[in-house]
Amino acid sequence: MLFTGELLEMYAKYTEWRGWNWTPLQVQNSDLGGIRSALIAIEGEKAYAALRFEAGVHRVQRIPQTDKSRMHTSTASISVLPEPEEVSVVVPTNSVKIETMRASGPGGQNVNKRSTAVRITHKETGIVVHCMDERFQHLNIQVSP
Repeated sequence: MLFTGELLEMYAKYTEWRGWNWTPLQVQNSDLGGIRSALIAIEGEKAYAALRFEAGVHRVQRIPQTDKSRMHTSTASISVLPEPEEVSVVVPTNSVKIETMRASGPGGQNVNKRSTAVRITHKETGIVVHCMDERFQHLNIQVSP
């Protein structure tokens, strides 16, 4: 946890040095004041090509500020993933079966009275998509595909 913040700072400075855009998407702090985990997005020319070999487990050795007489060893796992490209797929409406049902979970009277959940089944492959994220049925249908 102590090393995660230092690694995050190192990658932030490296991306700035390379002229890339660096955006923290999620940072989870620990109770001890360090960083437990972080999820960042790096955008720039050939960023993935330069960083893909950083993936793996990194071993860190250092003398901590709290105890100068010992050397601490820790590991940190780094994952480097390319952002998937946008894919456009057109599915004919006659090849899917759309079913509506009542959503489960919190939601009060609306959950008990209205069929807001949507299940879409692709007839040829049997792939099923189920969505009950939104409060209204038409929004769940838009989110499902």
